[in-house]
Amino acid sequence: MALEPTPDNCLELSEDENGDILVKQRYHPKKTHSTRTQARSKHVATKTTTSPACNSGTVSGQVSASEGNNAEVCKLVLEVASLRIQLARQEQECSNLQRLNDEMQQALVEKSEVIVTYYEALREERTKERDAALGARDTLCDILDRQASCQICLLPMCSAYTLYDCGHTFCEGCLATIEDMASRKRAASLCPNCRTAIKTPPCRNYAMEDLANIARDINRQREEHINGRASAI
Repeated sequence: MALEPTPDNCLELSEDENGDILVKQRYHPKKTHSTRTQARSKHVATKTTTSPACNSGTVSGQVSASEGNNAEVCKLVLEVASLRIQLARQEQECSNLQRLNDEMQQALVEKSEVIVTYYEALREERTKERDAALGARDTLCDILDRQASCQICLLPMCSAYTLYDCGHTFCEGCLATIEDMASRKRAASLCPNCRTAIKTPPCRNYAMEDLANIARDINRQREEHINGRASAI
């Protein structure tokens, strides 16, 4: 990387592959000093008759001061060049970090989109599975309701009784109503489902009562679930 030359156009700075600073001289400073010294010597030679020792000391002092100034200028130029190189390197590092940050943000956005898509698909699949499970449970509840409900009042049979003559099951209240109506008409009690004469007293069906209790509990849970979903919405 080439750097700007010094103001006096006597130095040219550059950077090698290892980052070291190279200084090149466009012309030899001592030649200028010698030329100036020769000119001053000629000027002094015209006045050697007066004070040769004094003039020689003055010329030597001027040459030494000029060389010292050039050394200070070279030192300052090297420091400025070093600072510029450090600044350029820091700017390059900042640019690299910014590019890396942009790439990471882009990758994060892409991954976020993939995650959101996967989450939406998973939620939709889980919703379908839940709806299917609820549908199956509702179907089971409907079957239990039909099996555990009285065929006359269509209510769950808390006290179930089965007729020996035909095998149909009714709740205690409906059977009592049937017997009461038959006694008023002075006729035989008939099964309300198949019209079979009831000749044997019915027996209590505890299995049907348990099934009715299970159906009642499932219906209560289903109603609570529906009410909970409605309140959440």
